[in-house]
Amino acid sequence: MIMKKNTNAKFLFFFFLPALIAGTLFFPYYLLLRQSGERAAAKFIASSLANGNDCVYSPATAWGTEASSFKPLQYDYLKPKIAIVGSSRSMQFKNIYFQKESFTFGGAVKNVNDLSNVVSDLLNIHRPEAVILQVDYWWFFSKYRVGEKPKNAHIYTEFIESVMRAYKPYLWLAEGKVTLKKFIDAVTGQQKKELCRYGIRGLFEDRGYVKDGSYFYGKKYTVHNQEIGFFAEKRSLKNSVYRGDSDKNFIDESRLNIFAKILEKLDNEKVEYVIVFPPFAPDLFLHMTKNNQTIVNSFNFVVERIKGFAGKNVFDFHNPFIIQTNDCEFLDGDHPGQIAVGRMLLGLKDSRVGHLLKISFIENDIASNEGRTVSLAELDRYMPKQKEVDFLNIGCNK
Repeated sequence: MIMKKNTNAKFLFFFFLPALIAGTLFFPYYLLLRQSGERAAAKFIASSLANGNDCVYSPATAWGTEASSFKPLQYDYLKPKIAIVGSSRSMQFKNIYFQKESFTFGGAVKNVNDLSNVVSDLLNIHRPEAVILQVDYWWFFSKYRVGEKPKNAHIYTEFIESVMRAYKPYLWLAEGKVTLKKFIDAVTGQQKKELCRYGIRGLFEDRGYVKDGSYFYGKKYTVHNQEIGFFAEKRSLKNSVYRGDSDKNFIDESRLNIFAKILEKLDNEKVEYVIVFPPFAPDLFLHMTKNNQTIVNSFNFVVERIKGFAGKNVFDFHNPFIIQTNDCEFLDGDHPGQIAVGRMLLGLKDSRVGHLLKISFIENDIASNEGRTVSLAELDRYMPKQKEVDFLNIGCNK
C-alpha cells in the first residue's frame, strides 16, 4: 500500500513538473513581452517610429507585430513623396539618398499578391510622386508558395520551431548573447527608455525597423559570429523548389497579369515608377553561373517577360558586377547592404526617378564607405562608438 502511494506521488510529480517548469519560465517571459513592447499595437509602433528619429522596433517571437500591420500606418503618418515597395531585399533603401522624403515597405511584401495589396493601400492612403518596385524573380514561379506551407512540412518540426522561436530570449540568455542583468532589467522595465528600443530584438540587439521603413541590423554589424561567407545560400540552391527551373512553362501567367495590373494602376494615377531586380553577392552569383546555370536562365527569362510590357522601366541588377559592388557590401548572399543599394540607385540616375536621387551625396557616401554594409554615419546614429566587423568571415577590411 505504501509502495502504491509512493508510485502515485512520483507520477503526480513528474506529470506536473513540465507544467511547473513552463509556468516558471512563462511569467518572466510574459513580463518581457509587455515591458519590451514586443506585442505593442501597430498604431503605437507606427507612431513611435514616425515621430522618433532614432526609434527602433523588431520582434523576436511569434507574438510580435508584423511589418505588414504597422508599415501602412507609418506611411500614413509620414506621407512621403517616394515609396519603395518590395521584399526584405529592399530594406536598405535609405531616405538620405533621396531629394524628397522616402519610405520603404521592405519586409512587408513576400509575393506578387502582397505587392499588389501594398500598392493599392498606399495609393488609397497617400499618392506618392514615385514608386520603386523591388521584385524577386521567383515570385512569378508556379512552384513558389504564395503564403502556403510546404507539403512536406512535419508537424513535429513545426512544433519545435514554434517553441524555439517563442522562447528565443531564453536561448540567447543560455548562449551568453544576453547578460542576466540586461535580461532582468528588461523583464522589470529598468531598460534605458531614452534609447527608444521596442521589441525584444530591438531591445537586446539594437536591431529593427526605423523611421524611413528601412531596417538597421544592429549587432549583426558589430559582433563576430560563426557564419562563413555564403555557404548557407549555396547549399539552399540545391534544395530550393523555386529558385530555377529548366522548363520554360514554370511561370504562372496569372501572377504576371497581377503585376501588369499594378503598373496599369500606377500609370492611371500618374505615378512615376521603375522596376528593380536587386543583385546577388558576387561570390554567389559566380557560383550560380558556374554550377546552377538553370537559375541564371530562369531569372533572365523572368526579366525579359516583364520587359515585354514594362520596357525601359525595368532595371536588372542580378549581376552585381554591373554596379561594381563586392561581397563585403552584402548582409548575406541575397541581401545587399546600404552601400550596395546606393550603387544600385546610381544605376537609376537616368531613369524616371533619377531626378529624385541625391547623386553627388550617394557617390560620396559610397567612396567613404566602400566595402561596408552600413555607413559609418548610420552605424554611429544607432550604435555610437561601435565598429562594423567582418561578420561573414571572408576577409573584409571594415
